[in-house]
Amino acid sequence: MLLKTFVCLMCSVTMALDVCLNNGNFLVKQEPKQLLLNPGETAIINCTVIPKEFKVKDLNFRKRFTKLITIRSHNTEYMDKEKYTNRLTYSGQAPHFTLMLKNVTHDDSDLYICDAIIGEFVVIIGEGTYVFAGKQEVTKKENATEELNVNETLNSPKHQVQLYIIIIGITAGLFLLLALFAFVRYFKMEKKNTNHNTYVDMTQTLRRNTMQNNNNVYHRP
Repeated sequence: MLLKTFVCLMCSVTMALDVCLNNGNFLVKQEPKQLLLNPGETAIINCTVIPKEFKVKDLNFRKRFTKLITIRSHNTEYMDKEKYTNRLTYSGQAPHFTLMLKNVTHDDSDLYICDAIIGEFVVIIGEGTYVFAGKQEVTKKENATEELNVNETLNSPKHQVQLYIIIIGITAGLFLLLALFAFVRYFKMEKKNTNHNTYVDMTQTLRRNTMQNNNNVYHRP
């Protein structure tokens, strides 16, 4: 989505919307589409302007929206000389260029785009190459230091106190849960026994009342 927005903005500036969207016969063929590299390796990207008959005025190589280098027929301009002068190189000439980014790191992982200015300031843009470089490997020294820090943390008095508190809390929680379960069960049994005794008492009372009523009946001679 961001790439399409960038393309439209470039097209609006150059007044060549149909060309930029490849409705015309111009394009920058960019290969490969993606590169999976280890740290320290070199990213190699090929950019070819089609058709070859058109004169290429400038070729720009970008990291997403940031321009890294502009290649002209008479000179080469780096946007960040400190970071890329010794790492970013190119070979070939119009209409074909090969860009090489050496000693890639994880921070170099991004979308790289070639765009070219041909004819009377007409901009055409490549589809892009996604470069992914794995994270830097942790050195043995850093690894040993990290392991030492972990051991120190686990063996520290503060950590042990926290561990004891957690264990006591879990034990107390289980005890309360068992006590609650026993109380609920005892309450249900008591309620059941109370209802049974009430029923027995009512039955005996009813029997006594019936017998008294029978004895008090008046019989005519």
